[in-house]
Amino acid sequence: MDFVFDLILDLIGKSKQLLLLAKEQKWDDFVVADAERQALLVNLDITSLELSEDENDKLHSQMSELILLNKELELVCDEHRTNIAKELKQFKNKKNVAKAYLQ
Repeated sequence: MDFVFDLILDLIGKSKQLLLLAKEQKWDDFVVADAERQALLVNLDITSLELSEDENDKLHSQMSELILLNKELELVCDEHRTNIAKELKQFKNKKNVAKAYLQ
């Protein structure tokens, strides 16, 4: 049983690390950390657990924290993706203007 709680704590730690890496735009490190987190997720199976009321509360609390971190991570990554798309569009527009000017 403790294995599950420890695993979720590890996942929370990895999610916090991913969030920090995303905010700092360290994408190479992000990819490595995300692969590590995915490997941990494969081992998470809570479907057949028999929990006491206290254990259930603990599991609910940990999973809620993990879900909130994942939502925040998704928002940060979406924001960076949107900014990159805008930059690429501006670059393409400048390239087209320069190309038209040279013709």
